[in-house]
Amino acid sequence: MRVNKIVPALAALVLIFGNAYGTEDEECLEHLSGSGSLDSNCFIVAAADMETANTALYTAIARSIPKGNPNAALLFDYMQQQDRMKTFCAINKYAGSKWKPDPTATQIRNINDIAYFECIYDLRKAQNQHLQSILDLVKSTTD
Repeated sequence: MRVNKIVPALAALVLIFGNAYGTEDEECLEHLSGSGSLDSNCFIVAAADMETANTALYTAIARSIPKGNPNAALLFDYMQQQDRMKTFCAINKYAGSKWKPDPTATQIRNINDIAYFECIYDLRKAQNQHLQSILDLVKSTTD
């Protein structure tokens, strides 16, 4: 019964919190310039904001799972796997550099960095949609 009272309140907070951090409102995504540093920074910030929203969604979902239920571990594994997926975004960067190392400075990024950081943003956005659909299912069973 306690979960039935907590989940709707958490869901409301997640929706508010998610909208505050939702990257669809990130102004820079509306005005990508093709500049390595500017676009890379935009995707870095947008992905970080999405990751913050995803953490809030995860927390709301995790709190709805009864103690001892194996789905809590499954949800935790999903979140860890999503973090590991960022590693594969390097493929996008190196594909644009003829598969050769493409070193860049911290403050100056090149066009291949855009592909890398956009990939991370896309992963976080897909994760957000998946977590939101899970939370919607949780809410539908607690109403």
